[in-house]
This record gives sequence, C-alpha cells and structure tokens, in this order.
Amino acid sequence: MGMKKIPMFFYKKLKPILSRYRLVRFYPFGAIHNAIIKKLRPSFLIIEGHKIFLDPKDSLGLFINRDYEKFETNLLKKEVKNLFLILGAELNGKANLAIMIADNLVKEKNLDASKKAKHAQNNTT
Repeated sequence: MGMKKIPMFFYKKLKPILSRYRLVRFYPFGAIHNAIIKKLRPSFLIIEGHKIFLDPKDSLGLFINRDYEKFETNLLKKEVKNLFLILGAELNGKANLAIMIADNLVKEKNLDASKKAKHAQNNTT
C-alpha cells in the first residue's frame, strides 16, 4: 500500500461513523476530519479516463464516494454526436463547471476539457 492509501483505508472505515452520528459538527472530530481531507485529497481524479478537477471542499463528494452518474454519462455519449457540454452551478458560494467533450471531438479536433475548464477559470471574475 502507498503512503496515502493506508490513512485513506482507515478514513473510509471511520467516515460512516462520523456521518451517521454527525460528529463532524463537534470540535475535535470536525477539525480532524478537515485535516485528513486536506492532507489526502488530490486536486483531481481520473474517472473513466477523464480528469475531474475537485473544488477545495469537494462539494460533490467525488473524492470519498467516487459517485457520479454513469447512466447519464453513457446516455449522452451514445445519443449525442459531437457533444460539447458545459454545465455550471454555484455550490457553497463558488462557481463550478463540468465540461464533457465527445471522444470523436477530442481525437479529431484535439480538444481537452481540462484546458477549457482552466481557460474558463482564468477568465471569470
């Protein structure tokens, strides 16, 4: 096991207890929880071969749960040709973008969703 995998293993065992009893609301548990997340959380994840950037608080919970909508993703990939999708939302007072580009556009036009997201991030106020 890698250095980050060992604490992550224990954190995943502890997380249901913290959530069930909502212990993160109380001082020592909340501080410990935040320190663990800050130390272990990467800036992005690779999901189905795509780089997903995480916001600082991981509002969608992708880091811990790796939950995302496979059905909707596959449906869009199959049904929409030349898909270039940008979704935006305000979560916890922060702007969040999700960009999905069809595989054929990535190959044919050399498009990169992470570059588009960074460009949008740099051009917002």
